[in-house]
Amino acid sequence: MNRLITIPISHYCEKARWALERGRIPYREERHVQGPSRIYSKRAGGCGTTPVLVTDDGRSLTESEDIIAFADPSLRQDDPEVRTITRWLDENLGKPDRRLIYAHMLPHRDLLMSFNNCGVPAWEAATFKAIWAAVHPWANRQLGLAPGTKERDEALTLHAFDAVAEWLSDGRPYIMGDAFTAADLTFAALSAPVTAPPGYGTELPAATELPAETVAMVGRFREHPAGQFALRMYALHRAEPPA
Repeated sequence: MNRLITIPISHYCEKARWALERGRIPYREERHVQGPSRIYSKRAGGCGTTPVLVTDDGRSLTESEDIIAFADPSLRQDDPEVRTITRWLDENLGKPDRRLIYAHMLPHRDLLMSFNNCGVPAWEAATFKAIWAAVHPWANRQLGLAPGTKERDEALTLHAFDAVAEWLSDGRPYIMGDAFTAADLTFAALSAPVTAPPGYGTELPAATELPAETVAMVGRFREHPAGQFALRMYALHRAEPPA
């Protein structure tokens, strides 16, 4: 069976899960926490990042866009116009909103662990918690978190949301026009850190569990026209995650 190496909470990994499930491609997800995920990625033929899909015929697909193209050609990931948009979103939405949500959540170890470690090997979850005093500063360095990160990356994320809202402002139902494509899937998946959509491919915390400032931030992005669009894409096009 196809094997998908992931960090379960990763929105780039969510892109891959969504496409595989939409394309009805059987796969087994192998979940790992940050850090050990690099080892398993490289063992699977990747370069240390996730997702990595090891196909039945032995290929290693190491980019989420390649996994989307493999899983469901109807999403038009290989169309130059679609690819340009998905790569722009990877850079201008996926990176800043990942930093943004980590800036909100890293100070709250137990809450973060409650959803970050979902489905990973028990020894990884236990070790991650035990060495948190070392993991926390390492994560800050890896992500480039610093004073002002929240304000900077919320503004950058808002810029991406504004761009998508402008593309949709003529009334089109999807970014490319009348059909759901990889552009819509990519935006919806990558917006998940700040929209917390029902149907995400791993369990997310309830709003009542989140810090008040995080609840307010998610609320702002959910109310944005592009946030409404992302939630609609999940409602219309994301199947219930497998048990």
